[in-house]
Amino acid sequence: MPYLDLGQVESAWGNLENCLLEMGTKAIIRSSSEDVPEQNVEELVSAAAKQVGVPVFVVEDFPGNYWPKPLGRIDGLFVEDESLIELYKSRGIDPQIVYNSGNPRYSKLASLDAPSRRVKVREDLGLGDDRVMLWAGQPDGDNSYWALERLLKRFGKGAVTLLFRAHPRDAAYTTGKYGELFSRVSMKVLDTSAYPDALDLYCASDLVITQFSSAGVEASYLGVPALFVLFDDLGKQYLRTFKGYDTLPWYHESCAFLLEQESEVERVLAQALFDRSSREEVCANFQRRFGARTDSASVISHRIQAVLGGGI
Repeated sequence: MPYLDLGQVESAWGNLENCLLEMGTKAIIRSSSEDVPEQNVEELVSAAAKQVGVPVFVVEDFPGNYWPKPLGRIDGLFVEDESLIELYKSRGIDPQIVYNSGNPRYSKLASLDAPSRRVKVREDLGLGDDRVMLWAGQPDGDNSYWALERLLKRFGKGAVTLLFRAHPRDAAYTTGKYGELFSRVSMKVLDTSAYPDALDLYCASDLVITQFSSAGVEASYLGVPALFVLFDDLGKQYLRTFKGYDTLPWYHESCAFLLEQESEVERVLAQALFDRSSREEVCANFQRRFGARTDSASVISHRIQAVLGGGI
């Protein structure tokens, strides 16, 4: 689709306010990105929309990412779980404008042929019949490294292969720190950080492990259970600091496996990898609570039109 960046807007109209007015903008639909510089176009557009009276709707890209700003405007906030409505109420947002719609980013996964991909990728990577767990890293300082180190220190079964996928902004990976860690473990480790399609890796795995990456959510939609590793001084501390909570909606009602204590590593990993009934229960719970929602984009569109009185 055609698009305009901030520089083009300012060059053509002078500022965002003029752009919105002269283009006859009826509404703004934005996301809730984090880790962006001060020139955050989402916040700038929200502020401009408030000045000229244009409604603003936020489609949250990760639970807790939206923080209301005094200069901004919000007429609707779309979240992917009912539990988040209370979170945003605590941030001063009227719960009447917070809608549990699901997240459109996951809708495409329903049509993916996960079994066929699994067979092909496992053959390509030479995984054989081993149980395979995928670690999905994050750019959270050293937290990702230390969490994985604690796992591998207490779990090193030879019949398990670890697929490792570092986040591109993980400094520990770019400095080679993980290589030294893997040299101390007995299990087979494949560095798949450069593998072109993460979805293929989820399909090839028996378990996707992360602190709180949405990789675990994508895998769950594909029928692969997730394990969220939330040690109090690592993942939970990060969530409390940057998201305002330390629980994830995706493991409510046993929709994923959860590891909170280092002493529980071996038991929880063994259950998540080898206990068939536990794995099936987790997958079924996730599909019941989240998997049936494949029309999030339509739900959001219809709600916006209803708020605007059908004028979009």
